[in-house]
Amino acid sequence: MNVAAGLVAGRFQLQEKLGAGAFGEAHVALDQTTERKVVLKLIHAQFADNDELVERFRREIRALERVVHPNVPGLVAQGVDGGRVYYAMEFAEGRDLFKILGEEPGPWPIKRCLVLFDDLLAALEAAHQAEVIHRDLKPANLILVREQGLERLKLIDFGIAKHLTGGAQTTLDITQGRAVGTPFYLSPEQASGEEVDARSDLFAAGSILYEMLAGVRPVNGSTVRAILTSILRDTPPPLRQARPEVPLALEAIVLKLLEKEPADRYPSAAAVREAIHGAVPEAFADISASAVTQLPGHVGAQTGSGEKDVYLNTVIAGKYELRRLLGEGGFGRVYQGWHLELDMA
Repeated sequence: MNVAAGLVAGRFQLQEKLGAGAFGEAHVALDQTTERKVVLKLIHAQFADNDELVERFRREIRALERVVHPNVPGLVAQGVDGGRVYYAMEFAEGRDLFKILGEEPGPWPIKRCLVLFDDLLAALEAAHQAEVIHRDLKPANLILVREQGLERLKLIDFGIAKHLTGGAQTTLDITQGRAVGTPFYLSPEQASGEEVDARSDLFAAGSILYEMLAGVRPVNGSTVRAILTSILRDTPPPLRQARPEVPLALEAIVLKLLEKEPADRYPSAAAVREAIHGAVPEAFADISASAVTQLPGHVGAQTGSGEKDVYLNTVIAGKYELRRLLGEGGFGRVYQGWHLELDMA
């Protein structure tokens, strides 16, 4: 690997360093094979032989392999170069929600909040169906982009994601002695180091929606301990106290997402989407069907015309099995495929 010369794997030309963490770094790079920008992440050289950190890095790669959705930048390539594990993913050219909220603290228009939140729920639905829990939902991991003239949301950073098939999933980082995730958006079960499932992500999503709608977070505190205590103990103020024009039905949905007990929340992202579309249909009324990620039941076995999709489960070029119809436009369709030789999506 010749990072000094700005070339990784003989393919990715580094253009701009996005940032560096304790264990790795991220760059905007040009994929010389496709002439497209990607985000390239690689582990720091000094940790190339650290099995624990390498496994954490590979866990993020496996999560991206499993979660195939328009609201999640997809995996482009992965490998090892010069002993350092790396991967490249699609580049979402936009700004993160944390920075935007800092400049536009809100409250935001209800319609804008719900359209963006619908994108987040669609991404979570895909992740949870792939048995991946994100575990670090926060505004900094949500990128707002422009697509076909519309503002859309992309979910990034599966660095601490967990696979449900991997057994009991707790959120206490024993080696560091702290809860995994970002304090303001942790679920109560994360804050106390208990097992988590998809409903933990829904709590974090509800916290983000509350913040966009109300202009303030549902919990606060000047120290990590104070924040965690508030998450575990305090009931968020009613949304309509800060924003009287919020519909009663929408307020009830947000507060249900923020219930302390997972069993009292919605069971899935799909259930939340259905509730919001039913409670505030006017938020989506003038948006074209192609601009709203389709609700459950509209993707998979049928085309947009309702006809049975004869291409599903067929093999293209002898190695790509078409597993799921993701969408269609005027000139073609997009499928989630499975590479039979590499055994990956």
